[in-house]
Amino acid sequence: MDFILRLMPPCILHHFTGFYCPGCGGTRAFVALIHGQFLKSFYYHPLVFYVAVCLTWYALKQGLEIASSEKISIPMPKIEVLSYIAAIIVGTNFVIRNILYLVWGITIY
Repeated sequence: MDFILRLMPPCILHHFTGFYCPGCGGTRAFVALIHGQFLKSFYYHPLVFYVAVCLTWYALKQGLEIASSEKISIPMPKIEVLSYIAAIIVGTNFVIRNILYLVWGITIY
């Protein structure tokens, strides 16, 4: 995992301002997720885990509906609702990370 992360360029916003950007931690979260480290992925950036859960839910929904010839119908929230939830996750993550860093000096890496 460390090898992949060393290849990534640093966040420009964080480098110049010291603030975390809304996407900081996304690459680390994705790499942790594909290595099966779900809690670590959520810790790095909860949006990546949220998207993975939504995509898995959608894939299972589609697979079951196709396999059952549309006899089984699994509900899924509208894309607008999922998008609002994603925006709330990004905004909350951005605010919490920067407050932790600015007030207590806690970095999330």
